Amino acid sequence: LVPVGDEKALGNAILRVLNEGKLRKRLAQQGRKRARDFALKKKVREYEEVLDRKL
Repeated sequence: LVPVGDEKALGNAILRVLNEGKLRKRLAQQGRKRARDFALKKKVREYEEVLDRKL
């Protein structure tokens, strides 16, 4: 993450990701994992569990 409004820091962060293969790969893997946390089926299941506990 970079400070809000700091265009130079943002540019440097983007270049770092582009230039560092291991970092890029790790960030991509973590992004896919995070996206799965929000998958529709998972959210429906969590919602159903909440309803089951409340009913």
